Amino acid sequence: MLKMAKWGPVLTGRNLGKIVRNEIEAKICSSNTPIIIDFEGIRIASHSFCDEFFGILVLNNEEIIKQIKFINTNETIKRIIKYVMLERMQEKMEAAGQQTITV
Repeated sequence: MLKMAKWGPVLTGRNLGKIVRNEIEAKICSSNTPIIIDFEGIRIASHSFCDEFFGILVLNNEEIIKQIKFINTNETIKRIIKYVMLERMQEKMEAAGQQTITV
């Protein structure tokens, strides 16, 4: 389990997003079991943080999302995570010359 609160109640910026993404990638690579990401105690996760963490994670390997489970995530953070993931998947499809999804 990855407890996001270890980085504080406010998660912002691409630098922190990259640090957290690197940690989760290492956990996923070392285990085939699902990884639980716990947002308990998190008040804010910025768009830039979520894009650098989840968006780039999906851009690098969209199958990786099947190994992740989110818990204690508030509605605002859920919407941001969904948005950045969809945005990055569309980017990947456009780069491959595939039809994109309309949001």
